[in-house]
Amino acid sequence: MTVAQLDAAARAALDPKKFVWVVVGDAAKVKPQLDSLGLPVEVVPAASVAGSAATAASK
Repeated sequence: MTVAQLDAAARAALDPKKFVWVVVGDAAKVKPQLDSLGLPVEVVPAASVAGSAATAASK
């Protein structure tokens, strides 16, 4: 594939409007930076994620 063909294939297959970005860090420091982008930001406490992973692993 040429660069142009690869670019066209990626643009046809991927919809950036459907991307979900996962950012891990101190919410107090990271959230203001993300808020400045004007995108929706959801903060998920680490404990809720760790609990879900532990529950799923035990099944």
